[in-house]
Amino acid sequence: MVFLNFAQNVLFKTTITMLKVLTFHFNPFEVNCYVAGDETGECAIIDPGFYTAGEAEALYSKIAEKGLTPKMILLTHAHPDHIYGVKECAEKYGIPVYMSPEDDYLLKDDYGRRFGLKSVDTSFCTLPLTENQTLSFGKTEFTVISTPGHTPGGVCLYDAADKALFTGDTLFAGCIGRTDLPGGDYDQLIVGIMEKLLVLPADVTVFPGHGGTSSIADERTHNPFLQPFNEPDTDQIDWDADGIELRGTDL
Repeated sequence: MVFLNFAQNVLFKTTITMLKVLTFHFNPFEVNCYVAGDETGECAIIDPGFYTAGEAEALYSKIAEKGLTPKMILLTHAHPDHIYGVKECAEKYGIPVYMSPEDDYLLKDDYGRRFGLKSVDTSFCTLPLTENQTLSFGKTEFTVISTPGHTPGGVCLYDAADKALFTGDTLFAGCIGRTDLPGGDYDQLIVGIMEKLLVLPADVTVFPGHGGTSSIADERTHNPFLQPFNEPDTDQIDWDADGIELRGTDL
């Protein structure tokens, strides 16, 4: 992986087989906005949360520089930090916006104001994202994995061919999404992560909604919020018939 810094908006370039991912950090919450494209030049914009004119220009200029053609906007969920730039971005490129209808209620709530931020322009139309739905651009295909818990409509986007998983605020490197906001559900979040994400191949790269990248292998073994998967190496530990750990021969 090659990491490149660009001025105030930190941008990473990661190459995974055919898929190329540009990562921008936007707004006071430092949300990760991803531009995922392939060799055809077509791309999808994931969570365009740019907050200022400067941030918008950073996104637009890099897309132009790379000769990319946006085909769709994909939203992992509808919290304001992930959607600040959706309206402007959709109109600029004339492309559809996909989002789970379970998060429609968030578009009716001036959520950003609760955090002292400006209101989000939510006057954009959306097309639904549903479990196992596939979305294609160029030679790339994303499969939608429904993972409610951070919000009722939280989804992840999985590119099996390139082993790339965009998790929004469901799963982070060494952490999980918060569930204490309205609509959050801890049990749903954990079940979704355990049953749908951690069963993916170990070498899948995780692109979260905030922070750095990870892998399914790292999250299985090192994420402290997912302890059931952090099982001891039974080859190195002796156990008696009652399941009591025996660490010495003198016990």
